[in-house]
Amino acid sequence: MGCGLSSEVASAVAGAGNPEEALEQALRRGDTSALETALSAPVNVNKTIKDEDGNDCTALHIAARMGHARAVQMLLKANANPKVVDGQGKSPLHWAAMYDHPEVISELIKGGAEADLACNQGTTALMIAIIKDNTDSIHALIQVS
Repeated sequence: MGCGLSSEVASAVAGAGNPEEALEQALRRGDTSALETALSAPVNVNKTIKDEDGNDCTALHIAARMGHARAVQMLLKANANPKVVDGQGKSPLHWAAMYDHPEVISELIKGGAEADLACNQGTTALMIAIIKDNTDSIHALIQVS
């Protein structure tokens, strides 16, 4: 009882420094259990963070790029914005298409992602999947178009 963090959440957050850092670390490790713990604390799931190349993105971008469909579901349930674009103008859907993650594509579309959104280079997720010859992503994107 009380308004503080549970001991499990508090220890996860203490190890990471803050809830956003705990969230980011869980995503990078692909650890859905730690992600669930991080999401149980007050956390800004739409906070801008840096990807491994130093580009601005969000937790949802990282989960989509890595192909973590369960993490994408969890982030969307926690009100992550599926329409947000990163520093390159790419949405999480663009990254899922680039790395051929059809399950992630389906989750993002169910969560409100825009299939026809063009990035800074003028390409949609479907165009990226076609350029990369990512057949599974092409099929997933055609089904929702």
